[in-house]
Amino acid sequence: MPKYVVEEIHGNTVTASQSTVAPSPFKAAANATGRLMTLWSGEPACVRVTEFGMSRSFTYAYCGYF
Repeated sequence: MPKYVVEEIHGNTVTASQSTVAPSPFKAAANATGRLMTLWSGEPACVRVTEFGMSRSFTYAYCGYF
C-alpha cells in the first residue's frame, strides 16, 4: 500500500501533519484525522494528502464542517 503525508490546514497554516499507509488518498485522510471526509469546495479548514515520491496532492474537507 502507498504511504501518504496527511496535513490538516486551517486558512494558510498547517496545524497538524502525519504520515500514514492506506489504499487511497481519501482513506488516508479519514484514517489520519479520525473523521469523515468529503471533497473540498473552498472551506477554510481542509486536509491535504500527498503520496510519498509523487508530486500530486489531493484536498478534502471534513464532513459536517459548516
